[in-house]
Amino acid sequence: MHVCGGLGPRMLAMRGLFALFLLFFADQALAQTLDTLRGKIDYEGHRIPYTVLLKAPHDEPGVQVPVFIFLHGAGERGSDNQAQLTVGLPALVKSLEALQMPCYAIYAPQCPVDQKWVDTDWTASSHVMAAKMNGPLEAAFAAFDSLIAVTAGVDHNRLYLTGLSMGGFGVWDLLQRYPTTFAAAMPICGGGDTAQVTQLTKMPVWAFHGRKDKLVKVARTLDMIAALKVAGGQPLMTILEDQGHLCWNKVYQNLDAVAWLISQHRNDQ
Repeated sequence: MHVCGGLGPRMLAMRGLFALFLLFFADQALAQTLDTLRGKIDYEGHRIPYTVLLKAPHDEPGVQVPVFIFLHGAGERGSDNQAQLTVGLPALVKSLEALQMPCYAIYAPQCPVDQKWVDTDWTASSHVMAAKMNGPLEAAFAAFDSLIAVTAGVDHNRLYLTGLSMGGFGVWDLLQRYPTTFAAAMPICGGGDTAQVTQLTKMPVWAFHGRKDKLVKVARTLDMIAALKVAGGQPLMTILEDQGHLCWNKVYQNLDAVAWLISQHRNDQ
């Protein structure tokens, strides 16, 4: 595994937050209050660009920074390390700011063109989770795991997972493979393996799907939530009756949903 990037001078003043292997520069496209850190990882033949959007804490000792993984959809695949920031994520950032979240980081990897976070047919009624994580998702998670391992300012009890469409499948896949890592998850119009939910019964999950979705069957979310409830979990689910597949902005603009997400702590589970 090789993570590449450079250390910008301002990072030195942030008590090392994502200071290792990252390139700093200002990005005005999403929010003027956020710093943008970019890097790439080479992992088992996969090169994955990623961006970290960082709202740094004030100079207060002991402040711990919550971290989100944001998994984009199929339309944002590529290698420009930019497209994955353009769909859904701006609405999430706007809601975090509206909720006056004092500090946070959002890790947004980019899946290469013609590859998937999860190697499955998105239009199918179900799928069986592969024995091994799909390469791009495995590489993206490896970079994330490396970053938080070397960053003292990360709040490991507040690691959040969300994604849309292709990224919604990625959310379920990561949850089922790492059931004790995250504080909560918000998958949007995705699906997982209903046979692999037993380890998620204590995981706070709020899943969303548009009733009129013609790309990913709404049953994918309905079935996952039903399986979780049968297993003894208490997941939340919202079916947006007037929405099709492109429902993510409605979700991320929902301040109650985003407030629920950031209120979860892994040590409460």
